[in-house]
Amino acid sequence: MMPRAVLMSLGVLLGVVAIGAVLIGRRYADRDMTEVITLVAERHVARHGGDVTACRGWPREDPGGIAVRCGGTLYLVDALGRIRQVSEGGT
Repeated sequence: MMPRAVLMSLGVLLGVVAIGAVLIGRRYADRDMTEVITLVAERHVARHGGDVTACRGWPREDPGGIAVRCGGTLYLVDALGRIRQVSEGGT
């Protein structure tokens, strides 16, 4: 059997990890579509110039996925708000 101090330390560590996981999950869950589109548009404008209002976004078929088009660049964003694919060129 493990000493009581080891078990207590393990319990505290697991509690901290659980709280961190909940906070991170809330951060991603609270993002709405408009916020994600705006963040992607601002990133595009910072790199390529242009106007944030010229970018358009719409939901994709995969759950939580969003597509954002800024000019000839199409950004595919996953449910966690990460840009997973960038297609440049075309309209």
